Amino acid sequence: MIPIEPGDAVMVKINGQTASLRTRRRVKENGPSFIVEKVGAAYLQLGGVTPAVLLASTTTNWVGWLPKKEIIVSRTSI
Repeated sequence: MIPIEPGDAVMVKINGQTASLRTRRRVKENGPSFIVEKVGAAYLQLGGVTPAVLLASTTTNWVGWLPKKEIIVSRTSI
């Protein structure tokens, strides 16, 4: 994953090898364009040890955590 920081505009694709159904649905329903809110947190509902990214959709009002290993991120401009 490329280095990203809060405030970055990013395009998200699923990692076809590791993405869960939950992640696939979130990206399909709310993406692919997001704003990074937090990076590197270990989100408790993802097991507390899974590095994750808090993303806010630019097309819907969805905000949520996605595991880093399940997504492919590239920077973009909005």
